[in-house]
Amino acid sequence: MKKVIIFSLLIILINTLFGCSNKNEGSFKNNDETSKSSDNISSKTLKKKSQDKSDDSSKKEETKSNKKKKQSEDEELEEFYGKWHIKKVDWYGDKALENNSNNVVGKTIEFSKDNIVYNGKEYSKPSYTIEEVSDSDFFKAYNKKLSDFQIDSDSAEEVRVGNSNDISIGNVYIWKNSDTLIMIKNGNCYELKKL
Repeated sequence: MKKVIIFSLLIILINTLFGCSNKNEGSFKNNDETSKSSDNISSKTLKKKSQDKSDDSSKKEETKSNKKKKQSEDEELEEFYGKWHIKKVDWYGDKALENNSNNVVGKTIEFSKDNIVYNGKEYSKPSYTIEEVSDSDFFKAYNKKLSDFQIDSDSAEEVRVGNSNDISIGNVYIWKNSDTLIMIKNGNCYELKKL
């Protein structure tokens, strides 16, 4: 039993001595190591400032790019604005809505920056976004290919229309050409001609 107690005390004493010696070694760093660490900190600070300047310039470039994109989108929307005649139903997504779809044919929709007028009703403060939609994404969304609408391209421009109120005239329009739109409403697809 004495041996176990002596052995335990010896282990505790060794741990205490080695523990203290490690703490003392850390506190006796020489000046070279201290100056090296401060140099590293200064170097990191300079790199950070340089990176911040680089980030600022890339943000400025991004802002310029966004302004150009916005300007381009505004120009495209100018072509979209105007009066459109709903000429025909291209296809029915839901046969049950076939009778309702025929009520839409022959009506006009007028788009402007400030409002939309459809069937005598005005919708104020519309928002417009233009996105490029690929043929595969279009197919995933509507089970139709762009070629089904005689659009001979791998992609087309999609105009999404929304506002704070409910717009009951459809909200997705695909540019077929400068005077023809494809309107998707309630799963049905209509062809619109610009007046």
